Amino acid sequence: MKLAKSLVSVTLNHSLISTGLRLALSVLANMVKSLIFILIVTFILGCRTTTGTFQTSDPNKIGVKANKYKGTIFKSSYPKDKLYIQPGDSVNRFTPTKEDIILAESILKEQIENINKPRINQFGKHEYIDKNLNKYFRQRGRTCWH
Repeated sequence: MKLAKSLVSVTLNHSLISTGLRLALSVLANMVKSLIFILIVTFILGCRTTTGTFQTSDPNKIGVKANKYKGTIFKSSYPKDKLYIQPGDSVNRFTPTKEDIILAESILKEQIENINKPRINQFGKHEYIDKNLNKYFRQRGRTCWH
């Protein structure tokens, strides 16, 4: 009889420990899921670039500002004599849209490291264009040469 009570007690204790362990693992799994969700949301929001435009004092220019860069759009109406174009160049001009700028920036970010591998006229890491891209003021010229 004493042995039976002992076995029941061990079985009950084992059952309680097993239930407690399952509960603890369940809580831990939920915490990990929550942490992963928070990390994903933080990553997505941190990588998001918002691009905005604003009018400048010159009606032929538009200011562009994003999280990591700023620059100027020269409209197609910008005077040709201020563009430093060689007299013989054939020129077609356009004013890019906000979507054009976002696309150009994404292409630049994807390709600049490989393009800049020769590091021509860049004599230290602080001068590497691809590593310091956010420090450069962008000028979105509206000119295409053919």
